Amino acid sequence: MLAKHLSVIMALAFVLTGTAIAQGQAASITPVAPNGLAESTDGDQPCQLNLRHPGDLRFRGIHSRGYNTRDGGMHSEISRSEVHHTGDACTYILDIKSNSSTQQPRLRGPGGNLSYHIEPMGNVAGVKNAGSIRYKGNLRDREPMQMTGFSIAIPPGQDVSAGRYEDRVDLVLFRENDGRLEIASSRTMRVFVDVPARVTASIGGNASSGGSSTNVDFGTLQTGEKRSVGFSTYANTQYSMHLRSDEGGGLRHDKSSLSIPYTVQVWGQNISSERLAQGADLSGSGSGEQSHSLDITIGNVGGAAAGTYRDRLTLVISAD
Repeated sequence: MLAKHLSVIMALAFVLTGTAIAQGQAASITPVAPNGLAESTDGDQPCQLNLRHPGDLRFRGIHSRGYNTRDGGMHSEISRSEVHHTGDACTYILDIKSNSSTQQPRLRGPGGNLSYHIEPMGNVAGVKNAGSIRYKGNLRDREPMQMTGFSIAIPPGQDVSAGRYEDRVDLVLFRENDGRLEIASSRTMRVFVDVPARVTASIGGNASSGGSSTNVDFGTLQTGEKRSVGFSTYANTQYSMHLRSDEGGGLRHDKSSLSIPYTVQVWGQNISSERLAQGADLSGSGSGEQSHSLDITIGNVGGAAAGTYRDRLTLVISAD
């Protein structure tokens, strides 16, 4: 009787990056108002506004391990901004827009794109799209600050390769002045998510069926007899397999040290009894859902003693 087990190893990687402006240096940016809006030219406005934002937003996911296509639920990450104010009462507009698209925003990465939504928190004025929202607020005389916020949601079920995915979101604060909109402040933030490497496997069915072991019974052993076992894998990264035999690459007699050799073929590679005894490393395969066959062929049975012969094969699959 021959048994085989599958084990799965999953690896995670996180890289944090950022940018800094050296102290003592100042950058001057000339604001450009959107079409139909007037840009402020008067530097002595009674109402002064400034936008403060905490910085980049990392999408952590349901289990704080990044985005997993099979988590099954919608998860959102919240970002808050502060509109700081001095002077007289005034009305402000805050536009929040995805850099990739206001209609279908995307996080770009090594395996293509992850679509996401910008969701409002609070009162929204004007048109709200998947990749843009507009807030309108009123500040009382000398009111120091109002807080606004939005969330980033990534729909489940998007199958992409492991790696980092990111986009940029622009925040532009306008001040109303005699019916005109003037740019008061602007910020750009980075939105990013890490998709961890993931490998699953199962004997029979698809890769998520959960079959981790099976018995292969050859009945009465005959030279050259062959059996095949099907198994499936899913991976969002390149992966490799390691195959080893518990009994040194042969079917071992239950009551003696006698053995009958056999060979295995998988991924088009022939694996001898000697390689099985040492543990055979197999080259990587592509990502996605794949079906495989493990073909076992019995060696020379001539002169073998009567009795039951058995071995256990263990197949370990790991992300590269």
